[in-house]
Amino acid sequence: MKWFKHDSSAHIDARIKKVKHKYGIIGYGLYWYCIELIAMGIDAKNITFTLEEDAETISLEWGLDQLKVQEMMAYMVSLGLFENDSSGRITCMKLAKRLDDTNSKNPEVKKILAKLYGEDGKSVGETPSNSDNLPPEENRLEENRLDNNTPARPKLTKADKLVQKVRQNPEKFVCLNCVDDELLTEWAKLRVKKNASDSDRALNKIESVLETLRTSMDIAPDQAIARQCDRGWTTVELEYFQNSKPANTMPAAQSNQETLSQVSMRTL
Repeated sequence: MKWFKHDSSAHIDARIKKVKHKYGIIGYGLYWYCIELIAMGIDAKNITFTLEEDAETISLEWGLDQLKVQEMMAYMVSLGLFENDSSGRITCMKLAKRLDDTNSKNPEVKKILAKLYGEDGKSVGETPSNSDNLPPEENRLEENRLDNNTPARPKLTKADKLVQKVRQNPEKFVCLNCVDDELLTEWAKLRVKKNASDSDRALNKIESVLETLRTSMDIAPDQAIARQCDRGWTTVELEYFQNSKPANTMPAAQSNQETLSQVSMRTL
């Protein structure tokens, strides 16, 4: 897509304001950069509205800290500016309302709009406010009411609730939110199996250890959590990783030198 509709008042949107107040112009710029990347990839054959670039790619592109980019993206998802699809990728389905005239006529796009906003929703030709005002409370209740033919959602397990707690608090658990869904679920199941606490205090301690490992020992959060799962540890502790370092051995060059010296002494 070559262009999309952009409100001149977007910067006063309540959610955008939260991003600006928390992260300044960097957060604001990151939001529109991601929107541009998503829009750029949209054409008649690609209407997934998915951000193909990840936090690592974006951080390298702009010289930013990868964890900070991850944190900002997670915060934007929590505000509803973006979504996470079933694969954990960032999407922006609301961008469908801002397609150019060529792409807006795509039958598949019309289906997406009908699903998102209903058959009687605003047409693509309109330029809605960036705030995307929520429907009245009674409408939301009606939309959320389960159809009689819709099967009930499965009950969440303790591990599911732990993962949900981490994902719903990206500002509090920044390092844990750098772990992908599959590994985080495995970690949560291990915590439940070990009867470990899921309190904020316990998770904050883990978060602190992960941050120290990242900054002091160059061990990424996903590497630390993967090692915990592989070894069946209840939690992560600094000493686990310090003790797992290989013991200091004599450098080969020094060993060879001493051997030569010994040989020389024997020949004297």
